[in-house]
Amino acid sequence: MFSRHAALHPPPFPAPKGDKRVRDPRSTRERGPNTEKNGTNPPMVAAPFDATTYGMSRSFQLAAILRFAVGTVATLCLIIVAIELNAASASPSETPAPTEKLAIGGATINLEIEPGDLSLSRAQVLDWVRRSACAVTEYYDGFPVPNVNVKVVPIDEGKAVLFGRTVVVDQTPIIRVGVSRFATDSSLRDDWVMTHEMVHLAFPSVPDDHHWIEEGIATYVEPIARAQVGDLSDQTVWRELVDGLPKGLPAPADRGLDNTHTWGRTYWGGALFCLMADIQIHQRTNNRYGLQDALRAIVRAGGNIEHDWQLTRALKAGDEATGVPVLMELYDRMKATPITPDLSAMWHDLGVLPSGDSVVFDQSAPQATIVRSIMASRSTRIERCVSSRSLGGIADERIGLVERGVMRRIAGQLGIQTFGFRARRFLAAEHPCIWRSITLDCDGRIGLA
Repeated sequence: MFSRHAALHPPPFPAPKGDKRVRDPRSTRERGPNTEKNGTNPPMVAAPFDATTYGMSRSFQLAAILRFAVGTVATLCLIIVAIELNAASASPSETPAPTEKLAIGGATINLEIEPGDLSLSRAQVLDWVRRSACAVTEYYDGFPVPNVNVKVVPIDEGKAVLFGRTVVVDQTPIIRVGVSRFATDSSLRDDWVMTHEMVHLAFPSVPDDHHWIEEGIATYVEPIARAQVGDLSDQTVWRELVDGLPKGLPAPADRGLDNTHTWGRTYWGGALFCLMADIQIHQRTNNRYGLQDALRAIVRAGGNIEHDWQLTRALKAGDEATGVPVLMELYDRMKATPITPDLSAMWHDLGVLPSGDSVVFDQSAPQATIVRSIMASRSTRIERCVSSRSLGGIADERIGLVERGVMRRIAGQLGIQTFGFRARRFLAAEHPCIWRSITLDCDGRIGLA
């Protein structure tokens, strides 16, 4: 069985140094020739046509003009008929425009499917990108960058999503994800790569010694974000942490996170830092804040992939938001010293008990409330982006643009006291017309501000 995060498949193009973020100082814009460098040429003006100059009679002139007019009209009619016939006979399966724009979480996502064969429909690829973007939007209370180009690359091997890379060129984030031509809709729904790459957008570019924080955050946040919008179960999230975090523990001769650049320490060592920070923030704030609040604050301060920061600047911004210096204290401990926490004791205290291929939650455990708080959605936005799976497949990229007062009013009329996640699912399933009216304003009966 393929282990998620076990390896990134090599891309069919040279992998950029540093794996994730590369800034190309060269402009990719091309300028055309400067046609006005030596001034503009004077316009050419045609001399008026005088038929009498060529010995034509008046009646012959009129006949010639009439024939020209009739021919012109006939030609135009034929063109119009041809256009209509082409439109009528066009197959709905014809390849649409190569780039499509998705408006999600206040951002514009430009999706391009590069040439190649895919067994997936364009709609399935769009839904996959949309669901991933919705998960990131929910976790960060908004999409972390205003614009991003997403390029899907068909690959003639494998069976699912094969690799992902995120770079910045000319201040524009670009995500390239390789997808097997044999990938299915089921493999897209189980995929973690697209969400992982989008999480990379939500942290500033830091020096190479700190690459572990970039990959660690993406590894830790991705499954939690997907769970918060209903695309992954809580049990799956914690089972993967139980299985994966031992790979991030320091080995002999380890010199701390900043100085040990193995795969395990980079991905899972970074994720271990994130979990330890999340637990400590919850402990010291009585579950008022968590790592999610710190990461949101970093983005609000301008710390996304488009900007170069020192790591300490980002950590201090997160600590300021939570009111406790957990991130800086933990970094000072782990940056140059191997720290090996007792994972068995950690799971016991959290009430996360491995059971077969899953886990069970012991709600009486000392820190069981921390697990519930980590997994709970912290979104406070009025405009929310909810994944299509959470809403039974009704949503599109506009879904979630919801005015809460209208929703509560409709819910009250239906006898729903608390308009939470379950109530939204109830409306979507039992009253789809009302749900569409609220979320999409499809019939114009409810106008949203």
